[in-house]
Amino acid sequence: MKHHVKRIDLRDVKNHYLPSKSYTKEEHVMNMTAVAIVAIICWAIVELTSNKRRATMNKKSESELNQKIADLQERIVTLEKIVTDEKYDLNKQFEDLKKQ
Repeated sequence: MKHHVKRIDLRDVKNHYLPSKSYTKEEHVMNMTAVAIVAIICWAIVELTSNKRRATMNKKSESELNQKIADLQERIVTLEKIVTDEKYDLNKQFEDLKKQ
């Protein structure tokens, strides 16, 4: 079984799919200006949404860092209590004496 391939004439494609009107130089400039404006608007939208996303992530990481700082401060307070406790100092002296 043979398959028949239909040959396409590019002139037919051009006449069928492309507009028959030829544009003036001013119309080309207007079209390019419109494309540039759309591109700038799209870029601005992307920048605005990515900045919001970054700000949200920064707020999350800032709150996580604040939580870690609070946890570390609690640990420091606990360690200060242990180190300044008289029993700790006395036990440390006993340990030092045992080592000698």
